Amino acid sequence: MKATRYVVQDLIKAETPTDRYAQNYKFIEQLMVEIKEHRLFSHPVISDLQNGVLSKAAVTDLHMDFRLLTKQFTDVILMAQFLTREIDSKRNMDHMSARFLITLNLLDELGFYAGQGDYEGTPNTHITSCLSR
Repeated sequence: MKATRYVVQDLIKAETPTDRYAQNYKFIEQLMVEIKEHRLFSHPVISDLQNGVLSKAAVTDLHMDFRLLTKQFTDVILMAQFLTREIDSKRNMDHMSARFLITLNLLDELGFYAGQGDYEGTPNTHITSCLSR
């Protein structure tokens, strides 16, 4: 079964002019480099989690970083959904469709997967998979 994120990416690519898609893709690649350089991706507690060695200080430190990132992520998602209104004037597409695509991506990030016309399963989030090791 194809992951929801790839289904949505295919839909967006099919509906977006090639030059605009390439421009947006380049922006996303640059953004991903910036995101992967964030402290959370090289945090020392990650290896502690993987090796089963955790100190209270390390968990507290990670929690504070994760909490800050979560607050920012929530703001970014809400702003992205709000800004979809601009699509109405730029494309022949209702902004609610774009909001729906953002929601599908968010469900995918939370670990749900698309089933037969519905979302199924127990969320398999990244943090859940780290903690279950």
